[in-house]
Amino acid sequence: MDLMTPSLGLIFWQSVIFLISFIILSKFAWNPINKLLEKREKYIIDSINNAEKAKESLKKKKIKKRKILKKIEKMKN
Repeated sequence: MDLMTPSLGLIFWQSVIFLISFIILSKFAWNPINKLLEKREKYIIDSINNAEKAKESLKKKKIKKRKILKKIEKMKN
């Protein structure tokens, strides 16, 4: 039954290794990953805002085009 129940020493060393790994990852991996995610989030939000501005601009240009076409129709008649 020794394979089924770990000894106290094994539990201790696994805990120590886990904590060391956790500290190393928190210092060197998670901060850069979080910064990249924030940068990507900002890029996506900016892209959405730019797309909405382009959509509004396109609507204004379509309205202007219709006005010009109506003026041309009036000139023909």
